[in-house]
Amino acid sequence: MMFNSCELYQLRVFSSTVKQEAEREEHYDRLLPLPIWQREQKEKAKKLLKEEKKKGEEMRKSAMERLSKTKKSQEDTEKDEEKKEKKRRRSGGEAIECLREKGEAVHGMKEQEF
Repeated sequence: MMFNSCELYQLRVFSSTVKQEAEREEHYDRLLPLPIWQREQKEKAKKLLKEEKKKGEEMRKSAMERLSKTKKSQEDTEKDEEKKEKKRRRSGGEAIECLREKGEAVHGMKEQEF
């Protein structure tokens, strides 16, 4: 997936704001301790987020592997096609020359008979 410069800028800004918000939350958590049930909820949410990220990375990795396999198979088929082209017969010059010699020999034998 290709991004243009505007989209890349938006991604950078978004990622930096997300980081800043996370830092602010950590700072507030240190200043104002949360009740136990809220801390537990936050921890569960963080775990779920980590698991989702992990799954996403695994899916991305497997997709990239499949993509590389398909590219390799396409390259292999292209190479096979190139090899098939290389296996074409050369000019029939040798066969024609052999037939010409045979014809001359037969013609010479017929002349000797007469």
